[in-house]
Amino acid sequence: MQLAILNSSLWNKLFKAELFADIYLPECPPRLAEDALLLAIIYPRVSKVAFVPEVLYDLFMHGSSAMACVAYDDFGLTREAFASFFKVCSAESARLCTCIAFIHTAVSFPLLSGVDTRGVIRETYAFLSECFPEWRRALTLRDVFRSKYRGKLVKVYFAFLLYRLRLFGLFVWFWRFLTVRLGVAIKW
Repeated sequence: MQLAILNSSLWNKLFKAELFADIYLPECPPRLAEDALLLAIIYPRVSKVAFVPEVLYDLFMHGSSAMACVAYDDFGLTREAFASFFKVCSAESARLCTCIAFIHTAVSFPLLSGVDTRGVIRETYAFLSECFPEWRRALTLRDVFRSKYRGKLVKVYFAFLLYRLRLFGLFVWFWRFLTVRLGVAIKW
């Protein structure tokens, strides 16, 4: 489960080439969360993860990047890609894949959407219920307490709870309010 909370950017990871042999790749990869989708595909094949403390790469974010220019249609395309992957996902990796899909669709999309946040949350809730039927049980308190990354997993578990209670929209409103009020980009 801990793999689900690792930064989903590809620029800060190295992989062995054999991890990419015979993997499922969507016909039309989405513009958003394509890196998270690839990691959901690769992580079940990973037996070991190591970290290097040095910064070995500089990332330049420009105004026309996928994250800066999010279109409402991108949400649907990304959901479709996650749903099609989940159909071929192994039973052993279903919870991990569900958590990754949850983080990148249920949490990120409402925070990125500038308009109709309630609609995005409603669509995502329906998407999760239809395509990931066990999403409500994908992350448990037991997972959180067993993890050495409790701090990060607590945030994800909190998001799961808010979604289950249908209070995530209130959280997004409060997060945006604080971001504007404090004038600081707050990472969730």
